[in-house]
Amino acid sequence: MEKGVIKSKARKTIVITGAECSGKTTLSKALADHYNTTFKEEYAREYLQNLNKAYTLEDVENLAQKQEVRQSRFINSQSELAILDTDLLTIRIWMADKFMQFPGWITENLSNHFANRIYIVCKPDIPYEDDIFREDPERRDEIHKKYIKLLKVKAADRFTEVGGTVEDRLKSATEFIKQF
Repeated sequence: MEKGVIKSKARKTIVITGAECSGKTTLSKALADHYNTTFKEEYAREYLQNLNKAYTLEDVENLAQKQEVRQSRFINSQSELAILDTDLLTIRIWMADKFMQFPGWITENLSNHFANRIYIVCKPDIPYEDDIFREDPERRDEIHKKYIKLLKVKAADRFTEVGGTVEDRLKSATEFIKQF
């Protein structure tokens, strides 16, 4: 994959992001239903299912590169609205948290994403559901704060937090999206 900045064709790209088990996929599905469209699912789970070993920094970078290609294709196939269940922001926070580093190309691509995407951060205020790919049930609030801190600096007017029930989250998200 070329590690340059990827531009998007869709008029609006909305990223649903946040700590693990915070309702990202559920909100992505609800938004896709609301707008009568589809969404691009998180790629990490699929990638890790096929890895068959403990992941390394290199594995996560490879995952990130493949996700960028898949998401770029999806975005460019959409004419009005592209909904992403996570993007490079999640991978950047994951890499910094687990490996205390991340490659420069992620920062470059994220700079473009922050300028051109709308971010909706799901609060970890729903019950935790354990599965083999989730690692930090006791750290969801801490990791959530990392998202907020980074987005306040990089995308101050292009993100919001949503919490509560699915209906509450959907209402807050659609009201925020209307601004764009």
